[in-house]
Amino acid sequence: MRYLQQKTQPLSPEFLLLLLLLFWIPMESTFLGRGYNFAVALNNASLDKDMSTIYVKWLLLFTIAAPLLIAIITRPSLRPPMGRPGPMLLVRLGIATWMTGAVISTLANLSDPHVVLDAAAAIISGGMVFLAVRRVDLDTPRHYELASRAILLGALIPCLIDLYRYYAAWGIPSLTGVIFNKYKPEFWSSQCYFGNPDNASAAYGLFAMLAIGVLSSQVFRRSTRLLALATLLPCSLEVVLTMARTGIVFLALALLLGALYSRRKRFLIVIAAAVLAISLAATSSITEVLAKYFQPAVTYDTQNSNTESRVESMEDGWRVFENHLLTGFGTGQTGTVMSEDVPHELAIWEASEDGIFGLIGVLLIMAGCIWRLSILLWVGPRSWTARLDFAFFLAPALYFVRGLVSNVAVSNTVFNTWICITCAMLAISGRALPWDSQTQPDDVGPRVPWGQAPLAGWQPSAHALPHSMLAAWPPSEGRDG
Repeated sequence: MRYLQQKTQPLSPEFLLLLLLLFWIPMESTFLGRGYNFAVALNNASLDKDMSTIYVKWLLLFTIAAPLLIAIITRPSLRPPMGRPGPMLLVRLGIATWMTGAVISTLANLSDPHVVLDAAAAIISGGMVFLAVRRVDLDTPRHYELASRAILLGALIPCLIDLYRYYAAWGIPSLTGVIFNKYKPEFWSSQCYFGNPDNASAAYGLFAMLAIGVLSSQVFRRSTRLLALATLLPCSLEVVLTMARTGIVFLALALLLGALYSRRKRFLIVIAAAVLAISLAATSSITEVLAKYFQPAVTYDTQNSNTESRVESMEDGWRVFENHLLTGFGTGQTGTVMSEDVPHELAIWEASEDGIFGLIGVLLIMAGCIWRLSILLWVGPRSWTARLDFAFFLAPALYFVRGLVSNVAVSNTVFNTWICITCAMLAISGRALPWDSQTQPDDVGPRVPWGQAPLAGWQPSAHALPHSMLAAWPPSEGRDG
């Protein structure tokens, strides 16, 4: 049976609901999400009138209600044996531990409805989305491809609208104009779906990195790769327009890692040629401005006022954690006791809000992500499951790696695109696990050397893919049918 014949197979109701959830998460800040929040009285105006209703209303958050419905209408999916413990075990333990910390912190601050709302919209929603993906059967290539399309399409719509709003307000600005526009909070808070530049950079960076993973893995059909390219370009432009230094650096890192993973020399040549062209086109004044602007993101100069304020925020966050070791100060509440809004490091931030369990949970996830990403980059595209793995894993892995050196958005009141899309991609990637658990080298193919064509014509054995996927592999390369 060929891949294209899978189109005639009906999709299950729970998978269709999962597709809606994956499309919804990037669209949450748009008219779609805001309309839903207004309908269930979770908008700011309704909450300002009576915040005490959140003790019941948090169940109506779409990122909790939809996973609960999926849990009700499905049975746990049958998965192949997971084999010996690996990096995804650390990720799952980390999410569970982080959720435990959030629950303990919420119970300790139950008198404050803001803590209840922030905890429900943050890691509790992220964990529910993770569990929802884990329950739904993803046993054909079509399921993975449709999942990627749902996320990419949901990301493309708000991105194009935000770019239009930016152009309507500022036109085509110069480099100094782009930097100047970053410090216009009234524009970003009212005209950008994801709020301030750092939050927008984190969201659009996640979407762009998913597109990079899809393109570099070469695992889906041409139409999906074209959608990925159509999403990558505007999302990358949006990251640049935010001028969030760490976001731009990690987007460049994702492009480099995608080229390295693909084992295709032409990808790296294209990146090198683009860098060279930009370097030659840039004048000395532009180079000087960029070097000065990006210095805090790539160096650790404590004499720099920007870096100094970030270090102070981490020290303040750690002091808050020391004073509330078990319970934390409450999800979303560190801004009320710190000079900075949040500590500029994800683990310390969650430690200050969700206590020791929040700290351990984030560190476990970070360790699992770094471990697994290193394995993927080392082995390359040696099997179709490894390609699926990388396509969905690159973005969430770099999200948590970025959290090692800066703060990354988790949620913003009822809007939680960041943590929910990250957990969704972690769960989807985790479904393609057999290649690095109990398989033998001949099941997944040898490590792909740099510059070698990735496994042309090779097909994995029954140990490398679930039986139901074998008949559909490999997908039709370069054709959409």
